[in-house]
Amino acid sequence: MSKLAGGAFSIMAKPAGPRCNQCCEYCFYREKDFLLSEKAKNLRMSSTVLRSYIEQMISLIQDGDEVRFTWQGGEPLLCGIDFFEEAVELQQQFKGNHSIFNALQTNGSLITTTFARFFKRNNFLIGLSLDGPEFIHNYYRHGFGEVSTYQQAMHGLECLKKEGVEFNVLVTVNRVNQESPEEIYDFLRAQGVTYMQFIPIVERQPLSGKQRLLEMNEKEPWKIAPWSVTPKEFGNFLWRLFRHWLERGDLGKVSIQTFEALAAYKMGYGAPVCVFSPLCGQTPILEMNGDLFCCDHYVETPWRLGNILEEPLRNLLESRKLSDFSRLKSILPQQCKSCSILNWCQGDCPKHRFSLSHKKDGVNESYLCKSYRYFYQHASPLMDQILFFGKDEIS
Repeated sequence: MSKLAGGAFSIMAKPAGPRCNQCCEYCFYREKDFLLSEKAKNLRMSSTVLRSYIEQMISLIQDGDEVRFTWQGGEPLLCGIDFFEEAVELQQQFKGNHSIFNALQTNGSLITTTFARFFKRNNFLIGLSLDGPEFIHNYYRHGFGEVSTYQQAMHGLECLKKEGVEFNVLVTVNRVNQESPEEIYDFLRAQGVTYMQFIPIVERQPLSGKQRLLEMNEKEPWKIAPWSVTPKEFGNFLWRLFRHWLERGDLGKVSIQTFEALAAYKMGYGAPVCVFSPLCGQTPILEMNGDLFCCDHYVETPWRLGNILEEPLRNLLESRKLSDFSRLKSILPQQCKSCSILNWCQGDCPKHRFSLSHKKDGVNESYLCKSYRYFYQHASPLMDQILFFGKDEIS
C-alpha cells in the first residue's frame, strides 16, 4: 500500500466492470452495471483509460518505491490476455525507477496454460476464489455450461501450480459452509494453499423477494439474504479454524488474513485489511470507464469521486468526499465506544452496521459484532502465548 497526503492508499481496478461469466447468488457487484451505459456493458476498459490510470498511478508514488496494481471484477480475465499484455507494456513504459507489482482476483474459469505462463513471466500474484470442496463451492456459484464452477476453478488452479505461479485463495464464508471450517481448511491444504482469506458474506434483500441485492441508499424494507452467515456461526467458524490451524501445526506455515490482523494488533502494527482499520476509503475502486469510487461496497452515485480522464487522479484521492467517506468508520454507537475490543475490530465494515430491528435512527453496531467478540475472547489468550512464548509453548 502506498501513501498520499499522509494516508495509505491502493486502488482496485475493475477492467471488465461487473461483467462475469458466472452467476454467484451472493455476488453484490453484478447489479452495478446500472452505472454503465448499454454500450459499455459488453466491453472492457479502453486503452485510453488504461494508459491514463497507469501513468497517473505511477506518478503518485515516491520515486523508487514499489507501485502495486490490483485487478478485480466481475471477472477481469474476460478482458483477454492482450489487455493485460498492454497493461504490462504501459507499466514498463512509465515505471522509471519504480518496481511494479500486479495482483489479480479471479474465479479461475478462464485460466489457461497461456495465461498462467503470462502470470509467471510477469510475476502476478493470483487470488483464486474457492469456497471449499465441490458441493460447497457449487452451492451458490453457478456457471452457464456443462462444466461446473468447481471444475473450472480446479482446472485454473492446476494451471497455476504447474507453471509455478504464486497464488492465494479467497473463501467466502456463507450460510452453507459456515459450519465446515475444518473441512474447508483441510481441502485447501491438500491443494497446496498456504495463504487464505475468509470473507463473511453479509447481504440484504428487499422484502419483495427479488434476487437483486439491496443498494446502500435504498429505503424499502429488507431482509437478511439467505446466503448470509449468521453472527453466532461466523464467530464459531473463526475460532474453530484458529484451533484447527494450531492443532495441525501450521503456525508459521499457513497465513490466514484474520489471524494476521489479530497478531498485528497485538504487536502494535497497522491492520493488514480494511475491515480492522480505523479508517475507510484506503482502496478506492476504478471502474472500466474511468470512474473512481470510494470503496468496493459503495460503488454508487453518491460516492463517485469523479473520472480520471476529466480530473487528475491525485485530486480525486485528495478530495473532500473521500475524506468524508474515510471518517464513516469512526462514527460508532456507544456500545462500540465502550467495548474492550474496539481497538482491534474498529467497529467492522460500515456496510455491516445495521439493525435487525430495522431501526432507522442513530448508529448501529455491526451485524457481526458478536462474531468478532466471540473469536477475540477465545483466540486472544492463545495469540498472546504465541507472540510471547513462541509456537512451541502453546498450551
